[in-house]
Amino acid sequence: MAVRYNPDARDADLDRIVQEGTPFARPATPRIEMATGRFKYRDVTPENYPHRRVIEVSDSSGKVLGQVDVHSKISRRRVVEEFWPQMAGSVGHRTLIDAARALATPRIEMAVAKPRVPRAGKAWTAEEARAFADEAWVVTAPARDGSGTFTTHIWGVTNIADVGQPPSWWAEIGLRFRPTGGDEDDEVETVIERYVEPAEREVSHSWLILPEEHRRKGFATAFGDQEDKAYRAAGIKRITLVAGGADGPYVWALEGYQFDDAKAEEAGWKGRPEVADALEEILLGNWEGLTPEARAEGDDLLARVRAGYKATPYEFAMLGKDHVAPGFEHLGRHLMGLGVNWYGVREL
Repeated sequence: MAVRYNPDARDADLDRIVQEGTPFARPATPRIEMATGRFKYRDVTPENYPHRRVIEVSDSSGKVLGQVDVHSKISRRRVVEEFWPQMAGSVGHRTLIDAARALATPRIEMAVAKPRVPRAGKAWTAEEARAFADEAWVVTAPARDGSGTFTTHIWGVTNIADVGQPPSWWAEIGLRFRPTGGDEDDEVETVIERYVEPAEREVSHSWLILPEEHRRKGFATAFGDQEDKAYRAAGIKRITLVAGGADGPYVWALEGYQFDDAKAEEAGWKGRPEVADALEEILLGNWEGLTPEARAEGDDLLARVRAGYKATPYEFAMLGKDHVAPGFEHLGRHLMGLGVNWYGVREL
């Protein structure tokens, strides 16, 4: 049966239908064919291929030249084409892709029902965990300096429950940065990890590392805002993390995370005492950025902590904020950038 399509509308269609996690619909009608010039194209997608279309290409005599795969589960406005070597030179690449897209378009689910995002407080099925991941961690955020765009996609959601325990889920999230005016070959990709314990209403944040040149461009804020919204909607009550790296301890202190005293006590480190020890080393050392006023603030807070006061990460991070030596960062920022890791928790 012949298929007519409008090539000018193709990209607009792909904008709408080729997107993260959008599966191709199963064939509801017989396989279709399409003839263009010297070649014939036929949909031969196996039934177990939910995220791709396989298009067979033959010449005018009926000889099969090969196949082209059109994948939907890659990223927005990006289609990956793989075709057999023997087709090179016989079928123009653009002709192949145009035909494959034309055949695939009628078979793509044009309006996929969005899975219901589950509520925490009970164990989740795999489908519920994936629906939650899509809601919480798929985001597009332009860099605040206009240098490019951040996008995330879900690599996988895995059940990591211990035997006999309620299911908990490990989500691997791909993070891409595409420079303004660049294409997929210019993208930089890294990974984010999250652990969800729905029965405990808790999410653990782990492993969000950006290359230095892509930090402080607004991604963490945009990503965090979407996470918080999804967590609250799902009934998540707690976020835990290890504040580490060059920026993490300072950033998470400013975001309102508190010391997770119970976890630090259980682990025997990464708590308030270790941050206080690092502060004492600065005050007893020869750091040139330490002003007299900042020293006084540090001495006062340290004495109170040693006497039992439970200072917050924010209090440590803000030390000397109004008394900065020229050419240096303030005392609290310096303290939190010394590799002082701490277990953090934030109640929602």
